[in-house]
Amino acid sequence: MDNIAKIELCWKLYEKQVPAETIASSLKKHRATIFRWIKGIKFHGIMEFIRLYKKAKQRKRQKRIDYRAENLIIARRREKDGVCGQKIVRYLMKFHNIKISVAQTYRILSKHFVLEKAFSFFDGSTWLQTDNGSEFKGIFRKHAKRYCQRLGQITPYQKEENGYIESFNRTLRRECVGWCKYQAKDKENLQKRINEWLDEYHMERPHLSLNLQTPKEFVASWAERSAQT
Repeated sequence: MDNIAKIELCWKLYEKQVPAETIASSLKKHRATIFRWIKGIKFHGIMEFIRLYKKAKQRKRQKRIDYRAENLIIARRREKDGVCGQKIVRYLMKFHNIKISVAQTYRILSKHFVLEKAFSFFDGSTWLQTDNGSEFKGIFRKHAKRYCQRLGQITPYQKEENGYIESFNRTLRRECVGWCKYQAKDKENLQKRINEWLDEYHMERPHLSLNLQTPKEFVASWAERSAQT
């Protein structure tokens, strides 16, 4: 049974009030896929959803890059720190007879060196957390472990966790560090300013979401209640 037939059957079963988990088991699909299908059909209607699904499947897939070419690009960047993508393309063609586009080259450089560039400024991290986007899997996770002690992701289907983090980051930007770019020479003073702001945020500032308690007071009261139960 192809996916189009499964989508049609999925909707028929859903209309008969069959639970999504049962549909997923019957069609041998992940329940997240079933939920996504049902949500799309509710929004577009069954015929339009199938049309959009077929159209998406007909899109040209991004050409996979030869594993050897990827390794050569990484090695060349490490050997010649800062060398641009255009020079790497010329190098691969001239010495290895490998033809690759500049765009593909920069995709590889971005995938492998964004973390290196960031942590060359921050000197690593105790904890690094991401959402569940595909860009934060595979190669990202492999390389991120070189720069942080713990690597986590938000809980699936709990997008509000992302909202909490983004809200805190926005508050930190607005009240403390601003929106400008900083140089490595600013790091020591910047960290001191952030530490002072965090002390005030956690120890002195009452929060509406905590019934006008400070985070320190809230944690202390929570620990006391837990000890009594």
